[in-house]
Amino acid sequence: MNYSIEKLQTAADCNYLQALVNKEKSDLQYKKLTLERSHANYSERSTRISSDLALTTNEISALTTILATLPEGDAKDDANVKKTKAEYHLFTLNEQSDQYGVVALLEKEMEITLIEKQLAEMDVFYQAVEDKKIMLAA
Repeated sequence: MNYSIEKLQTAADCNYLQALVNKEKSDLQYKKLTLERSHANYSERSTRISSDLALTTNEISALTTILATLPEGDAKDDANVKKTKAEYHLFTLNEQSDQYGVVALLEKEMEITLIEKQLAEMDVFYQAVEDKKIMLAA
C-alpha cells in the first residue's frame, strides 16, 4: 500500500508511529507464537484422531460381521454392547475431528500466514517512516 508518509512533518510523529508499529508487532509475534503452538497440538491430535477413526470403524465392521453369525445368548449380547460402545466412541471421535481435524488445522495455518503478512507489511511501513525521519533530520 502507498502510505501518506510525505505528510509527516516532525521526527516526533515518526517516533510515535514507530513505537506504535513496534507494539503491534510485539502483539502479533506473541499471537503467532501461540498459534504455532496450537497448530502443533492440532497436528498431533488430528493425526491421532484420524488413526482412531480408522481403527474404530474397522472394529464396528468386525463386530457387525460377528453379530450376524452369533446365536442368541450372552456372547451376542456382549458383542452388541461392544458394538454400541464402539459406535459411541466413533461419534465422539467425529465430534473431535470437527474441532481438531484437518479443517481446523488448515484454519490455524491460514491465521499464521495472515499474521506473517501483517508483520511483513509493518516492516515496510516502519522503514518508510524511518526514511522520512532521516529526511526530516537532514
